[in-house]
Amino acid sequence: MTGQPLYMLQLPLDGRRVTAFALAHGLGGDISDGDGGYVAHALLSALFGSQAPKPFVLQPRPHHPGAVDLLAYSTVPLASLQAAAALTAQPLAHAAVDWTGAAEKTMPASLPEGLVLGFQVRVCPTMRLARGAQEKNPGAELDAFLAALDQWKAKGSPEIAEPVRETVYQQWVTNRLNGVELLELRLEGLRHVSLSRRAAAPVGASRPLRSFRKPDALYAGRFRVTNSQQLLESLAHGIGRHRAFGFGMLLLRP
Repeated sequence: MTGQPLYMLQLPLDGRRVTAFALAHGLGGDISDGDGGYVAHALLSALFGSQAPKPFVLQPRPHHPGAVDLLAYSTVPLASLQAAAALTAQPLAHAAVDWTGAAEKTMPASLPEGLVLGFQVRVCPTMRLARGAQEKNPGAELDAFLAALDQWKAKGSPEIAEPVRETVYQQWVTNRLNGVELLELRLEGLRHVSLSRRAAAPVGASRPLRSFRKPDALYAGRFRVTNSQQLLESLAHGIGRHRAFGFGMLLLRP
């Protein structure tokens, strides 16, 4: 993203109209049983197509029951996205956004080395199994803790301590924070959620919606900037997998 501006967008969503959009597209289960990430993904795709911003995160708006703010990073400015949605989006999708309350800011082109910032990030700590993995399909996505547990069992050495879920996840996050010196990292929430995804299918065939249980961890902390370009790339790209479904958006704090 060298030389390309990065924008942070804030799109206010109307909960009732998002639900109407979800029901019209057969996605009611993602709202009732899942985390809503697939509905937000589908809504962004319906509004902006290939320009749909990611990573993003959904945050309830205080004092406004049913209202949600979608925060996202994008290399496309809000005016261009809004113009595209006004031209091509279906009315039900377009009405889900309160366009009068939408806002953006341009992120700094660089950050001073040594700057200390707070941060928050919601992640799905999973990993792809390497080729040659035993007992599981190579390339399959696995909870990072379960993968570490499998490796520990395979070694069969009592001298090595059994992996601890929180420690594995913390190391997973640490390994993916680029361009910073980590000063503090704390786990603020951990759960397993049902993530909805369209299954692969031959061209022209319907793609059924399937649900998978995945870890959902919320981390916060502080870091010191050591490489501005790497950090900005982490902001634009996101951290970990499922970035188009509500994970991996690195939010900076004072």
